[in-house]
Amino acid sequence: MTEVRDWNKDMELCERMQRNEGWSVRDQIAEQPQMSIYWLQQYAAEKERADKATDTAAEWICKYNGEEARFQRQNRELAETKERVDRLHSMIEDMIEDIEAWKEEAAIQAQLYLETEAREKKLREAIEKAISQSWSGDMSALLDIKNELKASLYPKEEEAK
Repeated sequence: MTEVRDWNKDMELCERMQRNEGWSVRDQIAEQPQMSIYWLQQYAAEKERADKATDTAAEWICKYNGEEARFQRQNRELAETKERVDRLHSMIEDMIEDIEAWKEEAAIQAQLYLETEAREKKLREAIEKAISQSWSGDMSALLDIKNELKASLYPKEEEAK
């Protein structure tokens, strides 16, 4: 059966023994071993509980530090991912700008192609007309054809005149 001692009463007894108040040597010898053994056992039990608590605390600290390290690693990975997304976003915006510029250039080129095609058609018609007129010997018609050819080859110069 486990003995339960009153800590305050035992402290009072110890203080009285130190002051040599009301204790006989026989009482001291009789009481001291039981009290010492009891409190040594209590100390051992408390030390075991404290060691377990220390181990548990150390385990939780390790878990916390592990989680903290994982959190920091995930934060770094998130920051790197955001940086990659920002770079990709910037690249996409640059590509969109390039595509818009290419579309504008393509429209200009298409317009130039249509204008060139129209000039080529006029030139072909003028050449065919010149060939047919050259057989007839009409010089004024050939001069008109020459002017048409010049206008179809150099339309902007003719418009400036």
